[in-house]
Amino acid sequence: MINKIINRSVNQLLVCTVVCFAATHAGAQIAGPYSGVGLSFSNATSLAKTSTGSSDGDVTGLSFILGKKWDRGPLSYALELGADIALDDSIAPVAGSGSCGVDASGSYMCSPDATLRLRGLIGTQLGDASLFGALGVGAAFGDFATSGTTIGSGSVYGLTVGTGISYPVTDRVSIRGELNYDYFTYSDQPDGTDSEWDALSAQVMAIFNF
Repeated sequence: MINKIINRSVNQLLVCTVVCFAATHAGAQIAGPYSGVGLSFSNATSLAKTSTGSSDGDVTGLSFILGKKWDRGPLSYALELGADIALDDSIAPVAGSGSCGVDASGSYMCSPDATLRLRGLIGTQLGDASLFGALGVGAAFGDFATSGTTIGSGSVYGLTVGTGISYPVTDRVSIRGELNYDYFTYSDQPDGTDSEWDALSAQVMAIFNF
């Protein structure tokens, strides 16, 4: 009889310990300010709007973010500023468009330097993981063809959307993966022409809570 009582008490204690441990660790990324660093892999297309031609290619970059998160019941909210810095800063013209600085046929981007995003995020818990969606504005900076044989620096800006998942490694460190789609249709180019920037990117980052 005593052994049964002891065993039942031990089992209840173990169950309580597991439940309490899960409750304290299910928050994934805690509320407050955070930063992140990682890699981005993008496929981007730059399409000249006021002339013919386009460029297309894959861009690998370093990703950095600064943000702040708030928890409100079952949902969490965050405001985030991010930057992707291109490591391979050239994309090739599609067939028949011509190379920048040589025989470009339109005012498309030749060499992307960076993409900036200012976004709002909303997320929810799924076990220990956090699922989120993001919406905001962004801009891509780089060199554009200003004529068939000249290049100038400029930018193109517009909307960005994304979705992702993060998983805690420790109380203050999480691993995050996400997909972002940038559709930038407003431009500030050196020759006054217009182009569009259409990019799908994947990011893998380490997130650090302060």
